[in-house]
Amino acid sequence: MREFRLQRLLRTVRSVIAFVQPRLSASIKNGNVIVEGRFVVTPTLAEHTSDGAIAEFSILVVLASSYPNIEPRVSAPGNNIPQTPAHHMNDDGSCCVVIWEEWLATNEDNSIQAYFDGPLKNYFLGQHIKLATGNWPFGERNHGKEGILDAFAEILDCARNEKKIEYLLRILSKDWPRGHWICPCKSGQIIRKCCVVDLKTLSEKIPSKIAQKMLSRLRSYILK
Repeated sequence: MREFRLQRLLRTVRSVIAFVQPRLSASIKNGNVIVEGRFVVTPTLAEHTSDGAIAEFSILVVLASSYPNIEPRVSAPGNNIPQTPAHHMNDDGSCCVVIWEEWLATNEDNSIQAYFDGPLKNYFLGQHIKLATGNWPFGERNHGKEGILDAFAEILDCARNEKKIEYLLRILSKDWPRGHWICPCKSGQIIRKCCVVDLKTLSEKIPSKIAQKMLSRLRSYILK
């Protein structure tokens, strides 16, 4: 089954990069789909797309067979990108492309095409502009736990409080009904007698699988 998923993912990736990134190649190595080569950055404004490439970066992307359940690991070997948080680089040398759970929760399309056209392109466009001007052109999150709390509070539309965010994610990560739990609004009431409608609406926005991923990510920082 895993081999079937890998082969299917490989076909999808090759189809995508042949259309949007022909200088990349894809293959299966060590149980993952590996994308490597030169990533071409083009302007985002339609009126300038005919101008051609504005930058190129050497990249390596590792995609698990269970994509998008597992975040791709992206690195940029051989480039002159400073290995610092200001350039959205992680301590292990990988690229901090996006807060994965935030992207999953706020975008209906999580396809390979959407990933290459969205987070990956914006990341390397940002690197090009940062290297040229010293400024990152898009909105930025703090790195590590602080950025996770900022993002998750925004997604959940709640106060930036670690315990509240964790409790909300615990609720959302379970299957309905769970009306006997204490309501997160701190009224002291159980959910079915308090904010059941609001929480049901939130659960439709953030399915349990995504809430589980968010909770796991948050706990990984809490346990550090």
